[in-house]
Amino acid sequence: MFPGIGVDLLHLPRLATLVSRHRTYLDRFARRILTPSELTAFRSLAQSSALSTSSSTSVGSSLIRWLGVRHGLGLCGLYKARPVSDLGA
Repeated sequence: MFPGIGVDLLHLPRLATLVSRHRTYLDRFARRILTPSELTAFRSLAQSSALSTSSSTSVGSSLIRWLGVRHGLGLCGLYKARPVSDLGA
């Protein structure tokens, strides 16, 4: 085992389900994990995705994937920014 090495998983269908059930969840989740510049890009992507889909409750899979990738990268950056001794190794 190597200290500081791990795998972060995000189940995209679960995220899609949460977003489709709770209208405010998508924006709250995005505000929580994205930087201000990423949030601007996300809102632009979300607006163009909403215009291209016929249903207002469905969120495009590309939008969910984009958000999931940013979440994973954020976790990776968070753990890489901390010293290995802080990770419980």
